[in-house]
Amino acid sequence: MRLKPGNKIWLIDGEGTAYTGEITSLNGSAKGKIHETFSGEGENPWYLHLAIAVLKKSRFEILIEKATELGVNKISIIRMDRCEKQVIQASRLKKIILSAAKQCGRSVFPEIQEFSSVTNFIDQSTDKIVAANWEGKRSLSNYLYPGFKSAFCILIGPEGDFS
Repeated sequence: MRLKPGNKIWLIDGEGTAYTGEITSLNGSAKGKIHETFSGEGENPWYLHLAIAVLKKSRFEILIEKATELGVNKISIIRMDRCEKQVIQASRLKKIILSAAKQCGRSVFPEIQEFSSVTNFIDQSTDKIVAANWEGKRSLSNYLYPGFKSAFCILIGPEGDFS
């Protein structure tokens, strides 16, 4: 650890709280003192749910990282017929989420869910689902107007379209 006693630190718990404090000792493990507590630090005013088809590993990991950095609250991973990869390494995704949350100062980590099909996902979803058509006239900004405080889901299918 590069930090020393007396250094100021910023901590997040992944459940909505952030803390400022200082390291008091380093004897095999770090000990510190919390000076201030912040609730909901680094979070959007709306609840955003991203539902995505399984992608190739490198693209999928980048998507998970960027979704976390952008403030997505829940990520649903959907297995579809046209997805090349079907195996999800949950422990790897959790590490990516933790790293991205630290990087951007989020205090809440996105929840990860897995579904076996689009039908299964839609049947269980309670959020408003926004389906984008590439020829559509409305963009996402039409849904995220100032003062928007609702929950909604963006559903993104695989390259070969929904099945």
